[in-house]
Amino acid sequence: MGQKCVTLNRDGWTCKPAKEQFGACVCRNSDYKSRPDIDDQEDEVHQTVEVDTAKCGWSKVRHVENMHVPQGGVYTGQAREDGQPHGIGSQRWPDGTVYSGHWVAGVAHGHGKLSKSDGSGYEGDWVEGRKHGSGCEWLADESQYRGEFADGQKHGSGCFKWEGGASYTGQFCEDSLQGEGTFLWGDGRLYKGQWVQSRMHGTGRFEWPDGKSFEGKYESDKKHGPGVFSWPDGSKCMGIWASGKQHGMGTHVNSRGVARKGRWKNGTLDQWLDPPPTEPTSTEEESPTSPASPSRTGRSQATATSTETN
Repeated sequence: MGQKCVTLNRDGWTCKPAKEQFGACVCRNSDYKSRPDIDDQEDEVHQTVEVDTAKCGWSKVRHVENMHVPQGGVYTGQAREDGQPHGIGSQRWPDGTVYSGHWVAGVAHGHGKLSKSDGSGYEGDWVEGRKHGSGCEWLADESQYRGEFADGQKHGSGCFKWEGGASYTGQFCEDSLQGEGTFLWGDGRLYKGQWVQSRMHGTGRFEWPDGKSFEGKYESDKKHGPGVFSWPDGSKCMGIWASGKQHGMGTHVNSRGVARKGRWKNGTLDQWLDPPPTEPTSTEEESPTSPASPSRTGRSQATATSTETN
């Protein structure tokens, strides 16, 4: 695989080396509460993959039809002299699960397809009975992941698409969204940036369908730290956010580029810290709802940052 987990960690979370043979890393305690569910099942297929039989000490492989296996189910395909599936074959389990593909010494190894009776399944690379390499996994609700796997889990680069239209494209670490990635919600919202344990965490940019955006620091899915909130008309607020709300000193710049400093408290403008600036003269009469005046629109827009989700 060669894919490493990005070492982005919040307090209490660590990213440590995984099993040596996979050369990756393991991030524990993944949390999906804020994300559409990602299937975390670890499918193991025993009786599966193709290798050089001489290396395994088995020079004779025969073809069998409807052979009953000790673990349950019926197997048809190539098998060793001792009855272990070995080569190319297909096995059906009593619950309707079917695996077709390569086997080595009774376990899935190589390329193969697993189909379940509920409509879910996986097709791609297998190593010693576990998903490992490149593949595509689909769920009963038609959600789908296509990308890299390691030791039976989504690990590396990939794309997950949920039934409701949401999608994530980027890096994964042991089934978690981890590293750099882009999440697109079904309603058009978009976040592009850093992730830790399936949460927006680090530097990123969030965009809303109506043209608003926030670029700055996130912590556990909330704006937290320095950032800039922008509106479609060109106005913006620069300052500090805490737990999703602007809090502390900041600067509001209106659509004409006129700046004014202020103090925010829990997402609400508490007070301006300097007098109203002199607006550029204009021959065009200013409408009552014009964003030109920071003493009027500056307050409403600056306060609006506390009402935006994420």
